[in-house]
Amino acid sequence: MYKAIALIGHKGAGKDLVATYLEATREHIIILPAKTPVVKKFERTIGHRYEKKRDDDKLMRYSSEIARKEDPNIVVDWLDTILRANAAVGRIPVIPGIRFPDDNDALMARRDVLCLKIHASEETCRQRVIKRDGTDANFQPKDPSEISIDKLDCHHQINNERNDDGREAILHLEKVLSGLDVSLARNKSFKEEHDFPHRVRIVDPESPFYWETGFLQSPTEQDPQQLPIFLENPNRAENFPTNAFVRISVLPHRREQQQDGLQRSA
Repeated sequence: MYKAIALIGHKGAGKDLVATYLEATREHIIILPAKTPVVKKFERTIGHRYEKKRDDDKLMRYSSEIARKEDPNIVVDWLDTILRANAAVGRIPVIPGIRFPDDNDALMARRDVLCLKIHASEETCRQRVIKRDGTDANFQPKDPSEISIDKLDCHHQINNERNDDGREAILHLEKVLSGLDVSLARNKSFKEEHDFPHRVRIVDPESPFYWETGFLQSPTEQDPQQLPIFLENPNRAENFPTNAFVRISVLPHRREQQQDGLQRSA
């Protein structure tokens, strides 16, 4: 049984999208970026905290030219430590950002780590980085860590070429996970942990490759066993039974159109 998931992919491919989705929809997930030990070393060198938009291009060069030359096993040793520590307490690490052959080989040699490669074309990745950072300075396709990604091994590739709010990638991910021995229970307790309303995803329990999104509202006094949800496309209100939490997952980010949707459903 897989006890961790490693995510491989170029900048802008969608690694964070997949990691965040797993954290939002599955229990016992913890996101631990593979660059964590390099970031800590980088921060000690530059004397301030790492910020992605400001420092990412510098971090890439630092990792290739300094950190890994001084300690070739900096990530491999860290991976071994965090995998053992989290397995002991029942957490499932999701590790985005595997970039180098040594790290990849160490994970592929294990039987308890699922390696997924998130794929998108170079131009699609570039446009996503520009949209995210406001510049393409952090997009360095000729960096050694970017070049090596194409040669890394994986168990499955997840396609994420379309700019469709991650729909293509997540449907593909769900299809892959449904056929594997992966202990990833869906979150069921968000009702007690979150205030209404929330943007949610309803996954068909008979076909986990299908979803709809909408805004969850509080059950009514007339029918407390039904959850009213305003579905986004097409715009309509629909009730879902409260015992169907297994197919309802809170999305990690709220949308600006949330209030518009709620006003239309009122």
